[in-house]
Amino acid sequence: MLTDIHTETKCLVSMLNDPDILSEGMDLLTEQHFTGQNKIVYGLMRKLWEDGKPATPVTIASDCLKLQGFRLSAIMQSTFVTSGEIGYLCERLEDARQGIEVGTILEQAAADIRSEKTADVLDRVSEKLFSVGMKQEREEILSAEELAIRALGHVGSRIDKKNTKVIYTGWPMLNRMAGGFEPGDLVIISAPTGKGKSAFAQNISCSLSVVQNIPCLYINSEMSEEQMSLRWAAMLTQDAEVTHSKIRAGDITEEQNGKITDGLSRLYQSRFACVTVPDLKMDKVSSIVRRYQKKYGVKAVVVDYIGRMDTQDGKLREDQVLLNAAKRLKTLAQQTKTVMFMVAQVRADGRLQSATYMENECDLHLRLEPLEDDLPDENLNLWNYKVHVSKGRNCQTGWAYFRFTGDKLTFTGEA
Repeated sequence: MLTDIHTETKCLVSMLNDPDILSEGMDLLTEQHFTGQNKIVYGLMRKLWEDGKPATPVTIASDCLKLQGFRLSAIMQSTFVTSGEIGYLCERLEDARQGIEVGTILEQAAADIRSEKTADVLDRVSEKLFSVGMKQEREEILSAEELAIRALGHVGSRIDKKNTKVIYTGWPMLNRMAGGFEPGDLVIISAPTGKGKSAFAQNISCSLSVVQNIPCLYINSEMSEEQMSLRWAAMLTQDAEVTHSKIRAGDITEEQNGKITDGLSRLYQSRFACVTVPDLKMDKVSSIVRRYQKKYGVKAVVVDYIGRMDTQDGKLREDQVLLNAAKRLKTLAQQTKTVMFMVAQVRADGRLQSATYMENECDLHLRLEPLEDDLPDENLNLWNYKVHVSKGRNCQTGWAYFRFTGDKLTFTGEA
């Protein structure tokens, strides 16, 4: 069903006859839901409604006289509308709108596939088709009583640790400061080159998927599958002597090999998944996240790292590409109701590289820094790294402290 003139007309008549239906229709419909002169009539009604003026047959009659072959009085008299029908009518128009949009996407894909790689076209089309199917959520107006009751429930779930939507790490200090990560959050993990940002992101993934059995997807753009595997082997093996360097060199005893097997059995039983994407593009990232979520119900995604985002578009500067990617990752997090961790790089002055405005798009920024050797506070001598927590609307701003064991690639917080 690509067009439905009869349903369009019934919607317009319903909205013109009843102010309450008008408000509901304006909430659910746009000009994209109408065709031809019906679109023009809807536009007239929309303008009056947005200006706070009544949209009735009288207020739009003079403008409708200018439409060739259209008589407002005729459709008002001939169209029968029953009470409570507007919801059903709007659903029919939304179905028609989606059908038209899907047809346009597929027609464009048929043209693009002649000159582009099939995989690239599939990634782009899958994201667009997903967006077509996303229904716009209506704003829910809560009374003071409803809000108070819900607030008590939310507080209780936090106290009882029963809030299954909020994700926590294995580091209590960071959890207290950040307040947990919620579906739809975009969290930036940043550090200078070679200062442990990927290791920190992997430790978060381990805490979620291995320790807590939370489905987690790691999108890797820098390391090969073998490099990723060796890092996990070092992280999970419960033996201080089994380091990343020794594993890479093959300097492992038979006993240590058994411990590595035990450690990797935890990974085997976990809900971790990873994919290596050297040519990182947002269309591909979106397609991968949605495929994995549909199959496994992913709750957290790590994109490592944003600096590898494809910047071949000659129309945009690199900082614009990265900023747009951050915006799209935030939108993707909201659409898929996942926590999106975006690994980024900072300059020597501690600011985000290439796109300083990326921080404005995120819900939380975790910036890693090595600690100085000459710390005045003896209590901090246990730690060699600090993470600055900032930007979050629901969190404290300050520092959380960690011990980073470089050759084990592990971050340890307070006990």
